[in-house]
Amino acid sequence: LESEKEIEALLCQFEKLGQIWLPITLSPDPLMLNAIFYGLLYQCQKLITNTESSKSLTAHSKVAMDIHSYLNDHFHENCSLRILSQKIHASPNHIRTVFQAEYGVSPYEYVLQKRIEEAKFLIAEQRTSFTDIAIQLGFCSQSHFNKLFKARVHCTPKEYQEQALKLYFNVL
Repeated sequence: LESEKEIEALLCQFEKLGQIWLPITLSPDPLMLNAIFYGLLYQCQKLITNTESSKSLTAHSKVAMDIHSYLNDHFHENCSLRILSQKIHASPNHIRTVFQAEYGVSPYEYVLQKRIEEAKFLIAEQRTSFTDIAIQLGFCSQSHFNKLFKARVHCTPKEYQEQALKLYFNVL
């Protein structure tokens, strides 16, 4: 049963990769490609290791998987440690420690990465305003979104959109 969930999660990641592949081809970001590639390799290795091992999850792994699943489904909402602790039935400190040990980043950092990646996809699609993207992805304001986007992607959302447009028209 757990292996089926892991396979489903892996397939979901491949599907997500397909959804974001178009914007990547419009605006190739080597760091993003690297992150996706190594993330998928890591998930494949983890799946193989889990299948070959005893298949019994430690309590920490189960908590980490529950947190991960919740964050994937609710990254566009307020995902504070307090809210997570109510949903997962564990202390905020335990949630942060277990998640970071399992995934290498804090829950906040993971949510922020998910939001930025989704923002890049929506910006490249050019169907949604920056304000609507900020609201849709759970940022407290467009200026907060712009600040975090620029810190992570090293350009503003507008510059990212312009790069995507230039690349798109160069491909055509």
